[in-house]
Amino acid sequence: MIFYHNCPSLPLALASLDNICICWICQGGQRCKKQIYIPHSCGHRFCPHCQSHESQQWIDNQRAKLLPMPCYLVTFTLPRHLLDLAYKNHRHIYACVFQADQTLLKTITTHDTKLGGDARFTAMLHTHARNLDIHPHIHVVTLKNENFCSRSRHKRNVTAGI
Repeated sequence: MIFYHNCPSLPLALASLDNICICWICQGGQRCKKQIYIPHSCGHRFCPHCQSHESQQWIDNQRAKLLPMPCYLVTFTLPRHLLDLAYKNHRHIYACVFQADQTLLKTITTHDTKLGGDARFTAMLHTHARNLDIHPHIHVVTLKNENFCSRSRHKRNVTAGI
């Protein structure tokens, strides 16, 4: 796990880590002043003790919202050598990554006659991995297009230098 010391720019992240660290010990439960069945719970969404049930409920809700057509999940990950830059300038860097991903997908579909410029997708930014390591990446959900997703086409594009 990467720890950044003396960083006033992310007080919410530091407060979250504090809450998770004291979760399930005696002094952790008094902060929220709520009565709950799990003793001394911090209730943070990244806490593995507190949010397992809520995470599963969220997954079930998302499955109910799935489109009635085949989709693909494409992930764009920020290279590790840019993590410090992204940490210090996160708003600007994440906006640039979103723009680059959008431009890439639209360029691929626009310049291919079989695809016909049809780029339909939804993108979501995730800044951390489940283990709380800093891991900025964007998940893109795109509708299945046989021409775009075929293995033989992908191999031709890779060897063509795309």
